[in-house]
Amino acid sequence: MAFRLLACSAALAVLMPGAAPASEETLTTVVRGPYGSLPAWLSFEGTLREPPYRARIDISDLRLDQSGDQAVMVHRVRMGSAKMCRRIYTAEPQLAYDPEPAIRNCRREAVAGAEPQMNSAIDAARRGERVAYLGMAPAGS
Repeated sequence: MAFRLLACSAALAVLMPGAAPASEETLTTVVRGPYGSLPAWLSFEGTLREPPYRARIDISDLRLDQSGDQAVMVHRVRMGSAKMCRRIYTAEPQLAYDPEPAIRNCRREAVAGAEPQMNSAIDAARRGERVAYLGMAPAGS
């Protein structure tokens, strides 16, 4: 079953043909929803160009913020242009292939000040259920 991913204030960058060499940018992903129902990982899918572009984000770096009502992941993505798009993305359960992704090998980083609830959230996530929605915005925004 597909999930909805809302690209909030800035959104995910996508690689355009003939773009400059890849660079890195740090993004913050905010996950809102019941933490007994997070998938083990999500594939973010954009529709700006075909085939759909995907970014693998591993839930193992999920961190809950101090309020405990949202989860935050900070990760770096490689991208080939500064083009940004503002769209509704679809997050799907794990796929067996990675079709020409514009965003490759997201390198996850821990978020300082993680709450102890993180461990139970991750355990629940590995049972492979669903997330309410995700919002993506640049780090520091």
